[in-house]
Amino acid sequence: MPTPTLRVITSKLTDIRRIETLAAQRGLPLERQTLSMASGAGREAFHAMQERNRWHSLPMIFRGEDFLGGEPELEAWLQTQETADPDWPGVGATTWAVLGMLPFVLGPVLLLLGRGGPVVSLWLAYAGLILAFMCGTHWMDRVRAQSSGRATLLTTLPLLLVWLASMASPALHALVLGGGLLALLPFDGASLRAGRITRKYLHLRVLATAVAAGSLFLGRGCWARAISTRHQALQ
Repeated sequence: MPTPTLRVITSKLTDIRRIETLAAQRGLPLERQTLSMASGAGREAFHAMQERNRWHSLPMIFRGEDFLGGEPELEAWLQTQETADPDWPGVGATTWAVLGMLPFVLGPVLLLLGRGGPVVSLWLAYAGLILAFMCGTHWMDRVRAQSSGRATLLTTLPLLLVWLASMASPALHALVLGGGLLALLPFDGASLRAGRITRKYLHLRVLATAVAAGSLFLGRGCWARAISTRHQALQ
């Protein structure tokens, strides 16, 4: 597999000697693209990249088509690049991920068939375990990357919110669980930009999250309708 080129967007005054040294030490090809802030086209291109990458200074460093950040983000990526195998996840990990989605599919089906009660409890408990596992995964990822305390704390926030929601109705619990799973996706995006996960893994995470969150939102609606119908029958 060819090594992706490091593409560095700079101005004429940007000092990239440290970046060049890091690239040379790792044998990474480096391409410098200089934008002239004196021209309208250069300023327009710079502002477009600012908006697209949510990055407001130069240099902007790309690994292939993936945006890394600036010099500190490049160093963080270089420290962890060996852990991101481009062929991972393989067939085994993908198979287990797909099997892990099946309970999420089964939950709403059983609710639609009127099998509430224990099914709801098991379905929510399973979703909670998956969320706890994913929060722990992101927490450890941030610890290994020596991220800020704020970033590390944010990885546990969805789980804390779900713990509070578990004391409310199953419908609200399911809603917060689904939202918590979706809230973790930006962390995956950050890990991809830092080179700690692969794009293939991110695609699998997006698929699994869509199935899980969709199950929780759909099942929440089914459960809420069932409760409403039961209350109307008792009146």
